[in-house]
Amino acid sequence: MNLFLHFQNLQYLNLSKSGRTVLGAVLEWIRNRELSDVHIAGCNLRGTLTKFTKPDSLTFIDLSDNHFTPGISNFFRKLSSLQNVKISNNQLKFDITKITLPSWLSSLDLHSNLLFGSLSRIMNGQIRLNLKLLNVAGNRITGQLPSSISNLFRLETLKYLQKPDNRHNSYQFRITTEVVMLRPVHQWDNLLGIEQLRHANFRANKFCGEIPQGRPFNVFQAATYAHSLCLCSKPLPPCKRKKLEKKGQHEEGPA
Repeated sequence: MNLFLHFQNLQYLNLSKSGRTVLGAVLEWIRNRELSDVHIAGCNLRGTLTKFTKPDSLTFIDLSDNHFTPGISNFFRKLSSLQNVKISNNQLKFDITKITLPSWLSSLDLHSNLLFGSLSRIMNGQIRLNLKLLNVAGNRITGQLPSSISNLFRLETLKYLQKPDNRHNSYQFRITTEVVMLRPVHQWDNLLGIEQLRHANFRANKFCGEIPQGRPFNVFQAATYAHSLCLCSKPLPPCKRKKLEKKGQHEEGPA
């Protein structure tokens, strides 16, 4: 602890993987400093999320791979300058529709928690103007992908996989989404036109139907859609109905 007293102007701090014994001695010091980047991932921390007494300076925080539990609803309230958040792989359980996020946020990684609710509030708030990465995989979020996702003009990376259904093998996932066999997966149409989207992962879901044929879907690799229920069309094999229609036209010949 005495060592840190000499670093009054410290802005970047990375104590990830240091363990509770080491971190416990300086945690109170961290809370009271005007830090911009804080990394305390994998330190076996428990309880509610750390509260910072001087939050305005914080722009990047990584609290992933700990054991934080509910208490996130007020965590972001005063972190007005926060741009990058990584609180993945914890035990956070809350309704994501009730959380207020900083408007400058560009990266939000909350994967592998116990989140529930809808993503609609994230899509409609001021955050939509800056968000580039959204990772809510491995949670309990339900419902269709909101149509307002098209508001995320700068979105580059989207990960939306759900927790596995324990009654099935590791490739079986459940989401409460209605799709129509061999018709466009209409909830994905909301992503059409988000030209900045470069990375997405729809693997191992129960999606079924024709993949929309427009950017960004037709430029993703086939692995993006692997182990889904019955997706078809580029970059996967053609839909069977299209094959039949094409065959029928060929047999009829030109008029």
